[in-house]
Amino acid sequence: NGDVQLGTMPDPTKLGLLGKNFHLHETGSVIGDGTLFLNATDDPMNWYIYQSPQLNNLTVQKSVDVLGDSSHYDVTVNGTYRHEDGTVNLGPHDLKIENTGSFTRLAGTYQATTGYLIQRSTAFDQGVGGGNFEIPNFRISVMNPFVANNAANADSFKVTKRIDLANGGYNQF
Repeated sequence: NGDVQLGTMPDPTKLGLLGKNFHLHETGSVIGDGTLFLNATDDPMNWYIYQSPQLNNLTVQKSVDVLGDSSHYDVTVNGTYRHEDGTVNLGPHDLKIENTGSFTRLAGTYQATTGYLIQRSTAFDQGVGGGNFEIPNFRISVMNPFVANNAANADSFKVTKRIDLANGGYNQF
C-alpha cells in the first residue's frame, strides 16, 4: 500500500524489478517522472494487479504475465510506455495508454484472452527493426487523429482477435 515516488525532473529515478513476482494495488501506484523497468531475471515475471493500478512510466524489457485476483482489471500508464522485448501476456486484463502517454515498441509481442491493449494517446510507434508483432485485442479510443508509424520500414502489427474503434471517426489508417 502507498505510492512509489520515482523522483521528479531533472533527476528522475529508475527502478528495475528483476524478481519473479511483482504485486501492485490500486492504492499503491507508481508516480513521479522516473521509470519502472520490468526485467525479470527468470522471465516471465508474474505481475499481480489488484483493483486497477496506475503508473507514470513503464518499460517492459522481458516477458511479463499480468495476473490478478479478479477476472478483469485495467493497468493504466499515464506517461511513457516502452516495450523493449519479450511477450506481454494480458490474460483478461487491459493495458491502457492514457491520452497523456505514449506507446513505443522496439521488440516483443502480446498475448491475451479477453484483455485489450487500449490506446487513448495519439503517440503510437510500433517500432522499426524489431520485427512484426501481434496484438490479440486492440482498442483505439482517442479524440484526435490516431496515426500509427507509417515509415516505409516500420514494423507491422496484426490484430488477431478483436479491434474496437471506440471513436472511429477520428482515426486515420
